[in-house]
Amino acid sequence: MVLFGGSRPNLCVRCYEENKIAPLYFTEIDDTLCFVDSSTDALVASIPTRNVTGHEDLFIIERFVDDKDNTVLIAYGLSWRGTWAAGVYLHNVLMEQLSWLVSGYYVFHWVDANNNGIPQADEITKEYP
Repeated sequence: MVLFGGSRPNLCVRCYEENKIAPLYFTEIDDTLCFVDSSTDALVASIPTRNVTGHEDLFIIERFVDDKDNTVLIAYGLSWRGTWAAGVYLHNVLMEQLSWLVSGYYVFHWVDANNNGIPQADEITKEYP
Protein backbone atom coordinates (compact mmCIF):
# COMPACT_ATOMS: atom_id res chain seq x y z
CA MET A 1 0.00 0.00 0.00
CA VAL A 2 1.36 3.44 -0.91
CA LEU A 3 0.08 6.45 1.02
CA PHE A 4 0.83 10.11 0.33
CA GLY A 5 -0.10 12.95 2.64
CA GLY A 6 0.36 13.40 6.34
CA SER A 7 -1.87 12.60 9.28
CA ARG A 8 -4.08 15.64 8.82
CA PRO A 9 -5.34 15.00 5.28
CA ASN A 10 -4.82 11.21 5.13
CA LEU A 11 -6.93 9.20 7.57
CA CYS A 12 -4.94 6.00 6.96
CA VAL A 13 -1.70 7.76 7.87
CA ARG A 14 -3.41 9.27 10.92
CA CYS A 15 -4.48 5.80 12.08
CA TYR A 16 -0.97 4.35 11.60
CA GLU A 17 0.62 7.29 13.44
CA GLU A 18 -1.87 7.57 16.31
CA ASN A 19 -1.54 3.85 17.01
CA LYS A 20 2.26 4.04 16.67
CA ILE A 21 2.28 1.44 13.91
CA ALA A 22 4.13 3.75 11.52
CA PRO A 23 7.81 4.17 12.41
CA LEU A 24 7.40 7.97 12.69
CA TYR A 25 4.68 10.33 13.72
CA PHE A 26 4.24 14.06 13.23
CA THR A 27 3.77 16.52 16.06
CA GLU A 28 4.06 20.24 16.61
CA ILE A 29 5.93 21.58 19.62
CA ASP A 30 5.63 25.32 20.15
CA ASP A 31 6.59 26.80 16.77
CA THR A 32 8.46 23.72 15.57
CA LEU A 33 7.25 20.93 13.28
CA CYS A 34 8.66 17.57 14.32
CA PHE A 35 9.01 13.96 13.26
CA VAL A 36 9.26 11.59 16.23
CA ASP A 37 10.27 7.93 16.42
CA SER A 38 7.16 5.94 17.36
CA SER A 39 9.01 3.27 19.32
CA THR A 40 11.14 5.60 21.49
CA ASP A 41 9.39 8.99 21.28
CA ALA A 42 12.79 10.44 20.37
CA LEU A 43 12.85 13.53 18.18
CA VAL A 44 14.27 12.54 14.79
CA ALA A 45 13.98 15.77 12.81
CA SER A 46 12.45 19.20 13.21
CA ILE A 47 12.15 22.53 11.49
CA PRO A 48 10.78 25.87 12.68
CA THR A 49 7.27 26.44 11.35
CA ARG A 50 8.37 29.74 9.78
CA ASN A 51 10.93 27.89 7.61
CA VAL A 52 8.31 25.69 5.93
CA THR A 53 7.55 27.89 2.96
CA GLY A 54 7.08 27.39 -0.73
CA HIS A 55 10.86 27.03 -0.88
CA GLU A 56 11.82 24.73 2.01
CA ASP A 57 10.34 21.65 3.66
CA LEU A 58 11.06 18.34 5.36
CA PHE A 59 9.52 15.10 4.17
CA ILE A 60 9.59 11.48 5.23
CA ILE A 61 9.56 8.20 3.40
CA GLU A 62 8.89 5.17 5.54
CA ARG A 63 8.24 1.51 4.89
CA PHE A 64 6.89 -1.05 7.31
CA VAL A 65 4.66 -4.10 7.60
CA ASP A 66 1.44 -3.53 9.52
CA ASP A 67 -0.42 -5.95 11.80
CA LYS A 68 -2.39 -7.33 8.83
CA ASP A 69 0.86 -8.20 7.00
CA ASN A 70 0.47 -5.31 4.51
CA THR A 71 3.67 -3.70 3.31
CA VAL A 72 3.05 0.02 3.66
CA LEU A 73 4.99 2.90 2.09
CA ILE A 74 4.18 6.36 3.43
CA ALA A 75 5.58 9.55 1.93
CA TYR A 76 4.68 13.10 2.91
CA GLY A 77 6.03 16.52 3.65
CA LEU A 78 5.05 19.13 6.16
CA SER A 79 3.36 21.13 3.39
CA TRP A 80 1.96 20.16 0.01
CA ARG A 81 5.24 21.15 -1.64
CA GLY A 82 7.11 18.80 0.71
CA THR A 83 4.77 15.99 -0.29
CA TRP A 84 5.41 16.92 -3.92
CA ALA A 85 9.15 16.77 -3.21
CA ALA A 86 8.66 13.28 -1.72
CA GLY A 87 6.98 12.16 -4.95
CA VAL A 88 9.71 13.72 -7.07
CA TYR A 89 12.39 11.97 -5.02
CA LEU A 90 10.62 8.61 -5.15
CA HIS A 91 10.20 8.89 -8.92
CA ASN A 92 13.60 10.28 -9.86
CA VAL A 93 15.88 8.60 -7.31
CA LEU A 94 14.32 5.79 -5.32
CA MET A 95 12.48 3.93 -8.08
CA GLU A 96 15.89 2.75 -9.26
CA GLN A 97 16.98 1.86 -5.71
CA LEU A 98 13.89 0.65 -3.85
CA SER A 99 15.86 -2.27 -2.46
CA TRP A 100 17.69 0.05 -0.01
CA LEU A 101 14.33 1.06 1.45
CA VAL A 102 14.00 -2.28 3.21
CA SER A 103 12.25 -1.12 6.33
CA GLY A 104 12.24 1.86 8.59
CA TYR A 105 12.21 5.54 7.88
CA TYR A 106 14.14 8.31 6.21
CA VAL A 107 13.87 12.06 6.55
CA PHE A 108 14.75 14.41 3.70
CA HIS A 109 15.19 18.17 3.46
CA TRP A 110 14.17 20.11 0.36
CA VAL A 111 15.54 23.60 -0.23
CA ASP A 112 14.51 25.36 -3.44
CA ALA A 113 17.98 26.22 -4.72
CA ASN A 114 16.81 28.00 -7.87
CA ASN A 115 13.85 29.69 -6.13
CA ASN A 116 11.27 28.50 -8.66
CA GLY A 117 8.97 26.76 -6.17
CA ILE A 118 9.27 23.41 -7.98
CA PRO A 119 10.92 20.54 -6.08
CA GLN A 120 13.75 18.90 -8.02
CA ALA A 121 15.71 15.81 -6.98
CA ASP A 122 19.04 17.64 -6.89
CA GLU A 123 17.61 20.06 -4.29
CA ILE A 124 16.92 17.25 -1.82
CA THR A 125 19.29 15.92 0.83
CA LYS A 126 18.85 12.99 3.19
CA GLU A 127 18.78 14.22 6.81
CA TYR A 128 18.22 10.94 8.65
CA PRO A 129 19.64 8.37 9.03
